[in-house]
Amino acid sequence: MFLFALAASLSGCGPQFTTEYEIVPPASDMGRMCANNCLLVKDQCEQNCFAQQQQCQQMSALQDNLEYLTYVAGRQAADKPIKRDRGSFNSYRCGDNECLARCTQNYNVCHTNCGGRVIPHTYCTAFCDELPPQ
Repeated sequence: MFLFALAASLSGCGPQFTTEYEIVPPASDMGRMCANNCLLVKDQCEQNCFAQQQQCQQMSALQDNLEYLTYVAGRQAADKPIKRDRGSFNSYRCGDNECLARCTQNYNVCHTNCGGRVIPHTYCTAFCDELPPQ
């Protein structure tokens, strides 16, 4: 039995939750082989997510640098002082963990299709005192 954690934070104020998945393996040998293939696909999916995130950050850094250089050239052409520094053009526009969440969701479906079970356990991790009484 394995536990996989997936942070499912709500944006803004209010309680934040995390869901951990209890993974119950399939009973049959064929089901366990199938589930192992699901793990391989999930690992590849996560590697792709990390590569996409890294590429996005690199492209964003290049875009930020271009915007800074354009700003400097414009200020110099207008004979105006340069008031902003390179750091003020730091606008990483890369997504959060949506890609990883899709990998986990796909894995959960795959594992279930192989005969295993995925049991979600969701609990509050922050601002829990703001929850209404049950």
